[in-house]
Amino acid sequence: MKWLRRLFLGESPRPRAVHEIEALGERVRAHDDRIGAALELLWATFRAPALMAAFELYTAARTDEALREALRPVLLQHRQNLAEEARRLFPEAAVKNPRFDDTVSGILSTMQGAAMMEMALPEPDAGRAELAFLEAVARRELEA
Repeated sequence: MKWLRRLFLGESPRPRAVHEIEALGERVRAHDDRIGAALELLWATFRAPALMAAFELYTAARTDEALREALRPVLLQHRQNLAEEARRLFPEAAVKNPRFDDTVSGILSTMQGAAMMEMALPEPDAGRAELAFLEAVARRELEA
């Protein structure tokens, strides 16, 4: 399933997803409110058509063992890349907060769930309640 790796990561030695994560990080660093900017940009990313297609692959992988095994290393690397960028964005919290990695993982998982729900139940204000909740959690856990 080399096509899958190319789809998610591209052909270059540096995966496309890494470039995208770093670009988002640069945009966040340009804001005074890094937490607010990070959440807004992540939410927009989770609602993008490309990620919606990825969610469909995740769902298909539930019953397709070959697809699941092909996705596994890609998703594990992607998760690691996201965690590393989060540490660069919030270095003080990464050092001081023993729950930092769990916080980041929880925020990403909640956003993913909200985005997937929006696929089935599209509404104008979809995800706003979850985003407000995540902002409260992020401010409590990530502000140093």
